[in-house]
Amino acid sequence: MGLLDWLTGRKRVPGPFRMSIDDAFRLADKVVVVGVVAAGEVRPGDRLVLQTGVTERPVTVEAMESYHRPIRAARAGVRVGILLTGATKEQVGPGATLASVE
Repeated sequence: MGLLDWLTGRKRVPGPFRMSIDDAFRLADKVVVVGVVAAGEVRPGDRLVLQTGVTERPVTVEAMESYHRPIRAARAGVRVGILLTGATKEQVGPGATLASVE
C-alpha cells in the first residue's frame, strides 16, 4: 500500500479480479454492470466470468467508466461501470458476480 492509498483510505487487495454487481442496464445489444471492485484489477479486453447463482457465463470487457469518465483500469475499491459483451440484462440478477477466468 502506497502513501497516497493510505491517505485516501483505499486498499489494494491482491489476487484475481472480483466484483459484486449492484445494478445492471441494457445499452444497445450489450449490458452495463455497476459495482465496487472487491479485489484485483480489470482492463478493457479482459475475459471474465459472470456468475449468477449456479450458472457461469463467459463475458468480455468492452469499456469502463468511473463517475462518468472513461478509465483504462479499475482496481480494488473503485466504483465502476463495465460494458460487457456475451450477456444480456435478463441474465444479470441480484447477487451476480464478475470474476477472473481461473
